[in-house]
Amino acid sequence: MSGSMKKLAAVAHDVGHHAQSALSWLHPHLGEAALAERRSVVSLDLAAPEPYPEAVAEYEPLRLALRGLREKYQEILAGYDLSASDVHSALLEFEFPLAQDLHSCRVGVLLRAANGKQYRAQLDLPGELRVPTA
Repeated sequence: MSGSMKKLAAVAHDVGHHAQSALSWLHPHLGEAALAERRSVVSLDLAAPEPYPEAVAEYEPLRLALRGLREKYQEILAGYDLSASDVHSALLEFEFPLAQDLHSCRVGVLLRAANGKQYRAQLDLPGELRVPTA
């Protein structure tokens, strides 16, 4: 894996980790918005000028948290000496499998680089063990 490939893979992981954490200020706002729409999965693109998910109603605290997450994404890119022009899209998918816990979610990240390559990261629920399949 080349240096830039390693950097983009690290960006995908770091963005997902931050989005899943309480430091992102997404929780419980994103889970509440998903629950209100009877959805367990919500997707958005941090590379978009306004990364608000189309599938949920407007909610100002969520909009502010998503703007903050987009800024953090840009900081993470810069920390790896990358810019927004290096990434075509930064798709995040949040899954809330436990409707009673709107603070816990799985986060999938798919970065599509400007060169067409894709980088993925999957963060499970905190404490969740993934059993490898043969």
